Amino acid sequence: MVHLVTPWTTNIQGLRAVDLFFIISGYVIFMTLEKCTTIEEFAVSRIARLYPAFWAAVFVTASVIIAFPVPDQTVTIGQIAANFTMLQSYIGLDHVEAVYWSLTYELGFYVMIAGVFVCGLLGRIELVGFLWLAASFVCFRLFPDIGASIPYRMQALTCLPYAGLFFAGILFYRMRNDGVSATRIALLLLCYVDRIWAVNPVNVFIVTGIFAVFALSVLGYGKILASKPLVFLGTISYPLYLLHRSIGMRVQMAIAGLGVGPYLNLAMAIAVALAVATTVSFLVERPGNRRLRALLSTKKNTPTLEAAPL
Repeated sequence: MVHLVTPWTTNIQGLRAVDLFFIISGYVIFMTLEKCTTIEEFAVSRIARLYPAFWAAVFVTASVIIAFPVPDQTVTIGQIAANFTMLQSYIGLDHVEAVYWSLTYELGFYVMIAGVFVCGLLGRIELVGFLWLAASFVCFRLFPDIGASIPYRMQALTCLPYAGLFFAGILFYRMRNDGVSATRIALLLLCYVDRIWAVNPVNVFIVTGIFAVFALSVLGYGKILASKPLVFLGTISYPLYLLHRSIGMRVQMAIAGLGVGPYLNLAMAIAVALAVATTVSFLVERPGNRRLRALLSTKKNTPTLEAAPL
């Protein structure tokens, strides 16, 4: 039996990492919208930021899946083509890579928050967010049968299952930019309760850590997070997230076949994933962002967003 140590195995604790990225997304997307004067600027910013690295990841991952097949992971030409749009879930096709599920919700959040912007409600985001969070809590915490009956596309388009995370990011931004208030603290606590409702102690610990680290950073106590190694990991985090699973799994399988122990195996797989992500980040993501932004922009002052979206 091949013994692997795999962070790529889907489990609820592993999915908690996406909680952090959704909070980050709420923070940076609201920050970006406040700098935009038109919805076109926001659209250009998001398309240029997300798609170059994503296109490269779909191509690389599909190539790896075809070249090194494993059971239960196959792709078709039509599936690959649909994935290049990032809309595969909305048109009923499977992801080339399982981790792309979070981008379906990410796009839904962009559409929803863009609607808030168009309606001129950014200044009342606390009220909008409270209603959004309340709907999520009722449908997915108090009465989960209601949430289960909501069509997946509607769940994704409204980001209803993850409203507490995106809204928490927005609240952290408002607290950092506009000041701490009792209302914002209370709303943030509601977001926290929403995420720890009826989950096991391990997940409570992880979610608490995520909220605590983010709160400390917003309050100015996160200087350690600005260390060069962590900043570098943040720089490549988007392509690393997109590419790590299928590549890492196959590297581990190949190395295990050589008799390498599980922990050295894991370290080598991580090294390969980091190397591939770094290559995509610097050769595709960054130049692609600039070129696509220049191609799509009608104004030279389209806001730039460097934080990784997930």
